[in-house]
Amino acid sequence: MKKYFLGLTAIVFAIAFSAFTKPFTMQDYKLLHDPVSANIVNNPAEWQTNGSTFGNCAIAQTDIACTISLNSTRSAYFHEVTEGVSVLNTFEYANAQNPKKDYLEIVETTGLGSDRIITSITPKHFNTSTSAYETASLSTDLTFVNAKD
Repeated sequence: MKKYFLGLTAIVFAIAFSAFTKPFTMQDYKLLHDPVSANIVNNPAEWQTNGSTFGNCAIAQTDIACTISLNSTRSAYFHEVTEGVSVLNTFEYANAQNPKKDYLEIVETTGLGSDRIITSITPKHFNTSTSAYETASLSTDLTFVNAKD
């Protein structure tokens, strides 16, 4: 039993510490305006945590842009505009900061009728070594949903 005591103690401490840590959360960003014309969906400034959904987000269909979800730990990709309200960084905003911030490059296409959908999102990270923006991978920390209109 003595040889297992250290291992059991480590397990107890691991469980105790994990019970008091806050899990990471995904923040949902929604559009401020109905995406019925070009350059709404592809503009990161249109995506805020207090925006609205303009489609039925429960039905995965490619009719209209619905939400962008970003892990709350990825704070280099968004900033707070008012108390508790975050907005995604545009290239202009990210590039004007000191130090430079990261941003998301959103590509839109036409969905149903004149509505727009998200085709892809490319995270861009500022590399201080090369002084240039490079494509980054956020893996499961970034997702998007198009929905039924």
